[in-house]
Amino acid sequence: MKHISILVPKGAILGSLEGSRQMFSQVNEFYKVRGAPPLFKVQLVGLSKETPLSGGLFTANTDVLL
Repeated sequence: MKHISILVPKGAILGSLEGSRQMFSQVNEFYKVRGAPPLFKVQLVGLSKETPLSGGLFTANTDVLL
């Protein structure tokens, strides 16, 4: 299993984070449906537990703090 850490900087754009996270998660789901173990462990990593995105319209909840 590969470990994927997606960094969530302050002022990040939602699409740049979610697109990557969703792609790796969909690959894992594809393998799960076929009865295989997931290929990736995906985590969002940031400086705080909650990071406002897109001018505060959305919030990214990180899994791991730096």
